[in-house]
Amino acid sequence: CPAIMGEVATTLPVVGSRFESEGFYGTVRYTGTLEGFVPEGTLWVGVEWDDPSRGKHSGVYKEKKYFECRVPGSGSFLRPDKVNKGVTFFEAVKGKYMPDLQEVDTNIEEMYVYTIREHKVPVQFVGREKAFEWFAGLGELRALVIPLMNVSMINPPPLLSHTFVKVREVDMRGNMLGSWEQVFSLAQQLPLLETLNVSSNKLAPLSHTPLPETSPFQEIRIFVINDVGITWSEIELLVPLLPKMRELHAGRNGLTTVSGPCQGMEELRVLDLDGNQLVDWAPIWKRFCELPCLEHVILNENQIQSITIYEDRDTNVPVDVTRPGSSAYFPSLQSISLNNNQISSWDSINMLNCISTLQNLRVQNNPFLVSVPRSLKRMMVVARIAKLRVLNGSTVTAIERVDSERTYIRMVQPHTPGEELDPAELAPPPLDPEFLKQHPRYADLIVKHGTPAETAPSPSPDMAGTEYLTVILRYEQKDVTKRVPPSMTVASLKQLVHRTFGIPLPQAPEEGPSGSTAARRKPERRLKGLELLYLAPTSSRSRDAFVFPEELSVDHEQLSYYGVGNRGTIVVRETFHD
Repeated sequence: CPAIMGEVATTLPVVGSRFESEGFYGTVRYTGTLEGFVPEGTLWVGVEWDDPSRGKHSGVYKEKKYFECRVPGSGSFLRPDKVNKGVTFFEAVKGKYMPDLQEVDTNIEEMYVYTIREHKVPVQFVGREKAFEWFAGLGELRALVIPLMNVSMINPPPLLSHTFVKVREVDMRGNMLGSWEQVFSLAQQLPLLETLNVSSNKLAPLSHTPLPETSPFQEIRIFVINDVGITWSEIELLVPLLPKMRELHAGRNGLTTVSGPCQGMEELRVLDLDGNQLVDWAPIWKRFCELPCLEHVILNENQIQSITIYEDRDTNVPVDVTRPGSSAYFPSLQSISLNNNQISSWDSINMLNCISTLQNLRVQNNPFLVSVPRSLKRMMVVARIAKLRVLNGSTVTAIERVDSERTYIRMVQPHTPGEELDPAELAPPPLDPEFLKQHPRYADLIVKHGTPAETAPSPSPDMAGTEYLTVILRYEQKDVTKRVPPSMTVASLKQLVHRTFGIPLPQAPEEGPSGSTAARRKPERRLKGLELLYLAPTSSRSRDAFVFPEELSVDHEQLSYYGVGNRGTIVVRETFHD
């Protein structure tokens, strides 16, 4: 029946819009009939699934092509009643912030009627006062947080601008917006908006939407567009519309490059490109190295292979790594996150030491760390970057820095593989250019700490030829004397300490339901491990000399490596999880 078909057609989704069906999402690619389907005239919705595995074809029915799929085989035909077209922005806010209010008529004009003489008279109806009270409450909201609520449409003006007069933050992650036109409309109706998060809304290419003549993002400081399918060239088109942007989060968009003109983003402080497919560092350097305010760069989960700091933005001449902090670029950069990349050489870490302001670094799970013993990974990174204060989320203490730099001096001392080294015979290596290129901080560290012979712990005269040492274990206010072999490892000594003082074994922090043992345990008592500090016996040092404790930091090293001697004291300190 044509009349019925016409009525049903008005409920069909718009081609290009987003939809939900049984918890899965996709994009509408076609609406209409299928030639050869019985009964004739049956309406169908052709869709492309976000999850290609749900597809059954590529928009073809009985050898006729009805729509294209970006991913082959990701298409299906659904009946209209199986397609959830989503809700409007206003409906989602109503459901989140006023779920008990069943009906609110958003057309204020309909709250009045006109008399025969065209006088406007207010209509008194049940719930009218409650509706006005609700609207007044919405007017006080400063943040609208409506993630995962199937928002597919932005209400036309002026509803949102008249209702949400104080809103400065909108978080609508994981909804069903399908175009940048909708994002522009939302921002235009909320002129005070400072934070906008539209992550995981699969937006059509920006080229499909004309850019507005007047920027809708004039006040935006934090712009979050993770996983929206945008390209870097499209982001560059948006930059002039974001004059006050301080944070840009554009992760998981499949970006392969960030090349573009080095202009705009002058106010940017945080750049988050997590989870993309960036391989080449050079375009990142050229695009962002001159930004005056940039403080934090997040590049986790990419495929970056190396880091090079250049003498000039327009040349490919690397800086001199033997001059720490020599680069004038990245003038405000404080932290950079590079976890889970493909950095394969320590040269990249040496390069980072040339950024004079760098204090915070994350570099876990990169190939250059694979060949380094677990106990030395952190020490080697700390020693190579002079001003590093936080590594992989943990503070670099003054004691750790000294210990790391002294260990580094001993580790990089060249020697024949397998040769037993006598610390008393170690001498500084020739400071040839190739050595300094690989270890650019070595010369400065020698000046700071002395030669390898001077930094190596000195064995006690009483230790040579003895099978056992007498050491004092000090925990809190209690001293216990023990006899141990010089060949005992630090790990074994820690086990002895646990048994001697009854200290529980360390455990990783646990997460669990509120009623679980892990949740009831006091956070400050979750033991992370033991820290052992060695103090040489009084007889082996000057009575008035300052005693700098030697941390027994490497579990697999023997006590003899640290020069632990008879009557020396080992101070035990507990460390706890935050």
